[in-house]
Amino acid sequence: MTRLEGVETTTQEIGQWFRVMLDDLSQLAEDSAIAMDLARGKRATLSAKDLKSAGPAAERFLAKHPEHEAAGIILRPGVVGSEGEIEWWKREVDGSFRTILFSLTPHTAGFYDFETLEWFSNVVNTGRPTITGPYVDYAGMDKYILTTTVPLRDGDQIIGAAGSDIEMRALEPALMPLLRRINADAAIVSQHDRIVLGNSGRFLVGNRLGTLPAGSETVDLEVHELGLRLVASPRSSR
Repeated sequence: MTRLEGVETTTQEIGQWFRVMLDDLSQLAEDSAIAMDLARGKRATLSAKDLKSAGPAAERFLAKHPEHEAAGIILRPGVVGSEGEIEWWKREVDGSFRTILFSLTPHTAGFYDFETLEWFSNVVNTGRPTITGPYVDYAGMDKYILTTTVPLRDGDQIIGAAGSDIEMRALEPALMPLLRRINADAAIVSQHDRIVLGNSGRFLVGNRLGTLPAGSETVDLEVHELGLRLVASPRSSR
């Protein structure tokens, strides 16, 4: 039984928040695959133009999840061209969407080697969802973000990933009220021991989880093997 007040209930509610997000990302992946297949028609292979048909699916995801900044699909090299393809739709201030351009040509300025990044390589190699961050976004402007991705399939073949970005300052309104229900210093922690979000100065976003004091608790968030967990430590009497 949980000793610190609010840990058990909060763990369940935060887990549910991530489950809904992952279910909707899986729907984005499925809808994108169907749209691209229809765009391809009788051709044996996809073209870069076919990727544009996934835009409505990304926009539907972003409309349902207003806290997310961007969403889209990424194809591994060899599916369309030798360098892969990215179609990533970003929400604008006026509510419209635009695609973000990435440099995918090696040995050029700003080359984005997405194949080596955890949010892509983990998904295509294991076929399981993954969550990466917080980290500073490539597209810029020094935004601290969290990226979640799920497999994108063409039949039984994993051809890439579908995913979304959420800026940390947008994640706070969604999950901080839940963390504050815990009568302790509490945080969501990634599989790499990085603080995703904390309700006190003890747990600062992006820092590594240090040694926890006596009386602390750790509870896994049962969310599709993402490796997330909730930690809580008694508040200091000082």
